[in-house]
Amino acid sequence: MNHLRAIVALPVTVAILVPALVLRFGPATTGWVLPPWADPARLVILLSSTPLLGWFLGFVLLNLIYIPVLEEPGLERRFGEAYRAYKRNVPRWIPRLRPWTPGRE
Repeated sequence: MNHLRAIVALPVTVAILVPALVLRFGPATTGWVLPPWADPARLVILLSSTPLLGWFLGFVLLNLIYIPVLEEPGLERRFGEAYRAYKRNVPRWIPRLRPWTPGRE
């Protein structure tokens, strides 16, 4: 059950909670965010919200730094050569077109 909570907590926080707070309390705010199931009052595109674009870029930058600098060395220490083989065969950000099978490099 704790694992399920952890899986749900990050996406909800990153995709719903923080953007709602950015829109609510950030600059150029016109009011509270409508729930996703409510009818929109106007069409909004990504670049219409500079604070949300900032949140998105900050989150991407944080992950671009955190994963290779902090997470991957820990995985290498924990799993050794098996993880290094995985890294050689599975790109970090772009999915493979065909699945990788360990032992078939």
